Amino acid sequence: MAYPPRDTVAGIVNAIQAEFALQQSANDATAAQLMSLVNSAGKELVLTYPWQQLSRDYTVTTDGVSSEYVLPTDWAYFVDQTQWDQTNGWPLMGPTSPQQWKWVQSSSVLSGRLRYRVRNNKFQVLPTTTSASIVMEYISGEWVENTGGTESYRDIQNTDNVVRLDPFLLQKFGKLKFWEIKGFDTTAFRDDFLRAFYALVGKDKGAPVLSLARSNRFPYITVNNVPDGSWGV
Repeated sequence: MAYPPRDTVAGIVNAIQAEFALQQSANDATAAQLMSLVNSAGKELVLTYPWQQLSRDYTVTTDGVSSEYVLPTDWAYFVDQTQWDQTNGWPLMGPTSPQQWKWVQSSSVLSGRLRYRVRNNKFQVLPTTTSASIVMEYISGEWVENTGGTESYRDIQNTDNVVRLDPFLLQKFGKLKFWEIKGFDTTAFRDDFLRAFYALVGKDKGAPVLSLARSNRFPYITVNNVPDGSWGV
């Protein structure tokens, strides 16, 4: 089974209606409100965590003349520390602050090491005289797609759209937003949503084994890990 499980907007709205014992309809005011709330929930989840199913690659080939390049149309934000100059085999410097950018831009001496920043929805690099193939990862803001998967969107277009995020999490978040907008106590619904959210965040990409040791050297007792002293001898 593919992860995350695939479901339509209609399926998520119907699930919420069923849990609240509401009439399962796609045409009444409540259904329209739920679809709007699920849309809001999806856009918020995109910004909350870099979900692996929304991760994309972005490649820029600098031409040695231009200082800025167009970002992908579905760009939401970069995955930090993934910007690499593959031509020279080193990471890009940045994101550069406005102050650093002006300093580099005005400097009479520029190294070949590329710096980058995002400004005015463009990917900018300095120095412009360097030609390189730059690769990085970013998170797509298009979290819904059409039935055939040939088009994707930042907002729900209709109830037949398929969500790229976990539908169970969207269901929990939609319920929370619905209960909140009605002015009721949301404590139980918030706890329910957060349990699902943190469970998925913890399992979305896996995690490395963390070591409490200072280094990966030989683990036996040596002069490197025993402090000086007679130890009472």
